[in-house]
Amino acid sequence: MSVDKYKNFQELSQKHKDDVDYRIESGDRASPFSVLAIHGGKIEPATSEITRAIAGDDFNYYLFEGLQQHAWHLHLTSNNFDEPVASDLAGKSRACISIHGFKERHKRQVCIGGLNVKLKSLILENLLQTGLIEQKTANPLDKFHAEDKANIVNRCAESGVQIEISRALRDLLLAHPDKMRIFASAIRKSLLDYAAQTCAPPLRPSKPGI
Repeated sequence: MSVDKYKNFQELSQKHKDDVDYRIESGDRASPFSVLAIHGGKIEPATSEITRAIAGDDFNYYLFEGLQQHAWHLHLTSNNFDEPVASDLAGKSRACISIHGFKERHKRQVCIGGLNVKLKSLILENLLQTGLIEQKTANPLDKFHAEDKANIVNRCAESGVQIEISRALRDLLLAHPDKMRIFASAIRKSLLDYAAQTCAPPLRPSKPGI
């Protein structure tokens, strides 16, 4: 991965315009769980759509989206992502999921990282049952481990899970709404299972927000 152009959001926002170069969208549903896409829009394509699908109508969500072509220069690494709305949402959540993308165009894979071991295990189990991913382990590439406490996904009370999704799988989900629903439902089930197994406040199930 190339070095980020900006070291934090303040530096980025001084050079680029909101609603012209980037857009921030969020929904605080008073849920204990939040789903984040900090590289949405044209930075890491399809991560916004996947995040919305997982969040549905009940989980909190956050999107930072690049609006222009060649938006990679708006990429802020997860450890340095300090945009205030995202930081606030993560800080008042029990657990978070962040959706990212990596370049693999041939294999339908995910790399599941983050410090919440229980939630990582549930996500792998439920995704394997969908038949959508071509792997047996949580992190077939042995990278994107997201184990730094500074990572925004780990700044919630019980840490979180970062899901890096290959371009091949993102393209498939975007092209096939039925598969998007299956994928999103597997992640949603993982959050609901986690809530049940850790005595979280009850959550109101809803359909994925396709």
